[in-house]
Amino acid sequence: MRDNRMLAVVGLAVIMVIAAIAVLVGSMLGGKGKDKNAASAPNGTSTAASQPAGSTPAGEPAGMEEGEIRELVSLFNEYYFVADPEGVRELLTADHTGEDNVYAGNGTISDVTIEVLTDVSAAKEGDTCQVKVTYLDDEAGAEPQALTIELVKQSDAWRIRSYGPAA
Repeated sequence: MRDNRMLAVVGLAVIMVIAAIAVLVGSMLGGKGKDKNAASAPNGTSTAASQPAGSTPAGEPAGMEEGEIRELVSLFNEYYFVADPEGVRELLTADHTGEDNVYAGNGTISDVTIEVLTDVSAAKEGDTCQVKVTYLDDEAGAEPQALTIELVKQSDAWRIRSYGPAA
């Protein structure tokens, strides 16, 4: 199990590097709007970071807090979509609400986007952040699926307080 987690972490690192290069190349080519440069993950998922209105435009570096949140949510996605409840639990707060569920389907996940819905540029301990993860599941058809994730800033890092299907 630990080897699988290590592979997931290495895979995530590779995805983050590829995504950063794609954003850099996109900004050099004058790309505007949502960042649709996706990098494929080893398990068939793909990730792309999207920017909500009023946040850092595509091609410009996000703040450190938002970057940390995106990394945490990307790691959560890796554990969630490969059905690794132990990995998911490692990312949760002690007061996590809800069940520790993971993706239960057999479909191929693609077009994963992470949208940070809260301005976290001046976040301090105890502040919360809402994130929406949108993805396609080939078992569910062409309609995008979504998760809502609530994070809380703790003294050492951001942690996930709750998550579930978006309303």
